[in-house]
Amino acid sequence: MTWIHQRGRGFEQPGNEPNRTRLVGTPAVLLVLALAVVAIHVSVIPLSYFEKTVHEILCK
Repeated sequence: MTWIHQRGRGFEQPGNEPNRTRLVGTPAVLLVLALAVVAIHVSVIPLSYFEKTVHEILCK
């Protein structure tokens, strides 16, 4: 059992490790970019609404 486990671990590390990190890395970067875009939209849109309401209150 230990020999199979060691063989599996040794077989997994050299070839699959860089591929896994690369495959995990790109979606992580895309996720961060998507979150940044969402954060910008969320922070910009309420500010414009807030400015409109402030202008309406001040004009009245």
